[in-house]
Amino acid sequence: AARAKGEVAPRAIAPDAPDAFAIVDLKNGVGGIREIEFFVQAHQLVHARNPNLRAHGTLAALDQLLFAGLVTDDEHLVLWRAYRWLRHVEHVLQLDGGRQTQRVPAEPTARLVVARRVGYATLAEFEAELTRHTRAVAGLFATLGAPDRDHQDDDATTRAARAVLTGDLGPAAHPALAALGFADPAAAAAELGRARLRPDSPLGDAQTGALARLGPALLAEIATSADPDQALRHAVDLGGRRAAAWSVWRLLDDNRPLLRLLVSILGASEYLARSLVDRPELIDLLVSVGGPPGRAAVEADADRKLAVARAADPGDEELAWSALAEHKNGQVLRIALADFAGRLDALEVCAELTTVAEICLDRALALVLAGMRARHGVPRSPGGAPTALAILALGKLGGRELGYAADLDVVFVYGDDGASDGARPLDNVEYFTRAAQRLMTALHARTPRGRLYELDTRLRPAGSQGLLVSSLAAWRRYHAQDAQLWEHQALTRLRPVAGDAALGDTALAAATAAVWQPHDRAVVADAIAEMRERIERELGSRGDLKAGKGGVIDVEFAAQCLQLAFGAAHPALRTPSTMAALAAATEVADAGDLALLADGYRFLRRLEHRLRIVHDRPVHHLPTEPRELDRLARRAGFPDGPRLAREVARWRDEIRAAYLRIVAAVRG
Repeated sequence: AARAKGEVAPRAIAPDAPDAFAIVDLKNGVGGIREIEFFVQAHQLVHARNPNLRAHGTLAALDQLLFAGLVTDDEHLVLWRAYRWLRHVEHVLQLDGGRQTQRVPAEPTARLVVARRVGYATLAEFEAELTRHTRAVAGLFATLGAPDRDHQDDDATTRAARAVLTGDLGPAAHPALAALGFADPAAAAAELGRARLRPDSPLGDAQTGALARLGPALLAEIATSADPDQALRHAVDLGGRRAAAWSVWRLLDDNRPLLRLLVSILGASEYLARSLVDRPELIDLLVSVGGPPGRAAVEADADRKLAVARAADPGDEELAWSALAEHKNGQVLRIALADFAGRLDALEVCAELTTVAEICLDRALALVLAGMRARHGVPRSPGGAPTALAILALGKLGGRELGYAADLDVVFVYGDDGASDGARPLDNVEYFTRAAQRLMTALHARTPRGRLYELDTRLRPAGSQGLLVSSLAAWRRYHAQDAQLWEHQALTRLRPVAGDAALGDTALAAATAAVWQPHDRAVVADAIAEMRERIERELGSRGDLKAGKGGVIDVEFAAQCLQLAFGAAHPALRTPSTMAALAAATEVADAGDLALLADGYRFLRRLEHRLRIVHDRPVHHLPTEPRELDRLARRAGFPDGPRLAREVARWRDEIRAAYLRIVAAVRG
C-alpha cells in the first residue's frame, strides 16, 4: 500500500544502528508514523477474529491491543507517546509551510526553528527526543517478524525473572530487581518471599510443570507493567486466594494474552486490581468484556441473583441483600473494565452506573416493602385504598450522571395519610419512615459480597429538619408555597427512579410546576453566583476538580442558570441532564460557550473516572506526588503528569470564563 501511494515502505532495522535514526521523514522513515500504524494494523489482521480489535483510529486500536493482552503496558506507552509526538511535529511542519509535508528540514537553522516551535530550547534536545521515539518504534516494528511473542519464555527479561525467582532474595537480589524495574527492590524481595510461602504460587522458587513455566513469564510481565511494585503486590495477594489460585494460574498459562492483560490491570488500576483479587472468579469477565449489555440484561442479572438467594433460603434477608450487592459490584466492575478498555466514553460510564443504581434501588425497595407488609400489613388511605411509596432522584442520580463512588441523592414521597391493615398497624407516615430508614441502613450495610450505596436525603423539603418522607399533599403544598430558589435549582434534576411509577410522575409534576414558572433573570443569576461562590469558598480547594474554580459544578450551575432563567419559555430546557440542557440552550446562550462547557464537562468527568480506577479513591483532586500524577496521566491519555496538570489548568480557566459569561448574560 505504501509503494502504491509512492511512499517509501518502512523497513525493520537493527535498533542499535545509530545512523539509521537521523531521519527527516516523520511519516515514512525508519521508526516513523507508518511503522506505528503498520504495527497496529498487523496485529489487527493477525487477530481479526477478535471483534474488539476492529477500531479505526490508530490510538483507539492500540488501546484495544492493550486490553486484548497483545501488547504490554510499556509497549503501549512507547507507541502511544511516539505517535502523539510525531504527529504533533508533523502538524507543526504543515502549519509552518502551509503544505502537506512530513519532512524535517535538513538545514540546521531551519530545523532549530521547528524545534523551538515544538517546545525545545535547543536543536540537540529536539534531535535527542526524535531519536528516542524513532529508535523505540523501530525496535518494536522489528518484532513483527519474530516468533510468537505470546510464548517467548526465553527472552532477556524472562531469563532475568527466572534467575530472581530461583535465587536468594537477600540484598544481593536487589540490583536484579531494580534492573527489572521495581522502584523498591527490598519491598519486591519481601513480596516474593511471601509468595514462596505458598506451595501453589508460580512465584515460588521450587515449582515444577505449569507453575515453573508460568512464574518467570508472570514476573516478566509484571516488570513491564505501568507499576511493577503494585502489580507484584496484587499478584502475590491473588496467589493467596486459596480456593481460586490453581484454576487462575492454569487459565493464565493457557492464555498468555490474558496473563498480559491481567498484569496490566494489576499494575495500572488499584480499584480493578483489588476487585479481581477479592473475587478471582470475576477474571472471567476479562475474556468477554464488551459494550453496554442493555437495561433488560442488567435487570435480568439482578433478578436471577435474587431468585437464587430466595431459593436457597426464602427467610434469609441477609442472603438476599448479599445477592443484590453481588449484582451491583459485578456490574460496576464490568463497567470499569469497559471504561479501562476505552469501550465507554465518560458519559456512557455515567449512564451505565446510573442504570445499575436505579435497578438496585428498585429491587432494594421491593425487599424492604415486602418485609414491612409481612410485619405491619398494607398501608391504606382513609378510604381504604392501598397507598404507595415513590423514590425520586436529584443530583447526579437525577441527571443520569453518576460516578463510581457517588452517593445517591433521593427524596421519598408516599401517596396518602392513613394506616396499615396488619396485626401490628402503623400510621402511614411512620410506616413509610421506617421503610425509608431500613432501606438506607440496608443499602449502607456491608454484606459478605460488599456494600451497596449511601443515600443522601438532605434535599428533601425543609432539609435535614424536615420529615424523612412526605405525603403527596404535603409535598405539593411545600413546593407551591415554601420552596426557595436554590431548591428550584436542585429540582431541575428531579425524576422518579423507584417505587410506584404513577405516584412518582405525579410528585414530579407537582414539584416542577413551580420550577418552570417565569423567574426574574437577574435574581436567578445572582442566586446562582452567590451559591457557587459559597461552595467554592467552603469546599473548593485549589486542586478540586468538582467544587474548585472551573470545576464540574461550574458547568452544572451554568446549565441550571439557563434552565431557571429560560425554561418557562423553552420546554427543551426542562431536562434533568446537564449535557441535554447545554445542547438545548443554543437559542438563549452563546453556542461557543455551550460547546466549551460540554467538552470541559466530558474532560473533567473522564478524569474523575480515571482517578477512581487508577487510585481507588473517590476523590476529585489531582495527585500532588509526581509519580502518582504520572500514573494518572498515563491512563488519562497524557504523556506525563506535568502535561496533564497543564491541560487541567487550561480547561478550568476556560470553563470558569464561560461560566462567568453565561451568568453575566443571564443577569443582563
